Amino acid sequence: VEYVRLNSISQAFEEQLNNNPFLRFSFNTGLVIGSVFSFTKPQIVSKRNPNRISFFRLGIEESGTLFGRLKNVIPVFDRELFEYIKGEVELKHEMRFKKSSLVFRTALGAGYLYNDTVSMPFFKQFTGGGPNSMRAWPLRSIGPGSTPLQPREISNRFFSRSGDMMLEGNAEYRFDIASVLPNTFVIRGALFTDVGN
Repeated sequence: VEYVRLNSISQAFEEQLNNNPFLRFSFNTGLVIGSVFSFTKPQIVSKRNPNRISFFRLGIEESGTLFGRLKNVIPVFDRELFEYIKGEVELKHEMRFKKSSLVFRTALGAGYLYNDTVSMPFFKQFTGGGPNSMRAWPLRSIGPGSTPLQPREISNRFFSRSGDMMLEGNAEYRFDIASVLPNTFVIRGALFTDVGN
């Protein structure tokens, strides 16, 4: 059970909400009552080659499946209950060599609303950018879709971006540069590419 309510909104933020309908539907009062299923397999080691390691994560979340049927009985459910289903899957694969490794990662996610709201609640939406996503962009600065970016240097511009779908892919070559203290302090480097939205 989660309940989010924006109590204090500045004038500048109110203007941003009025100028952007997506934000208006994203930043709103919302009630989430549902269930979450999560499955993680942290280290899947290949039987044929112990230097091949995989990671798998699956998550499914829903809100309103049961309690949404009570909308006619409990008025707060009719006004504030979000009804959606959301799923995400992540797969990583690492191939280790003597002093280097190749790592590949794919992440997919999507949410589907089955009531009359326009977007997922903002606190349940997907985001991109940052150190654990697409590293060339700041956190929450990518997407949605082909939405034009507003200049970040303008301090009153809203640049927190999120969406109901997410697709990411990463490829990385990791290598040892120098061993300062053997098996204790090793300087490593990486070459990588990230794609997605």
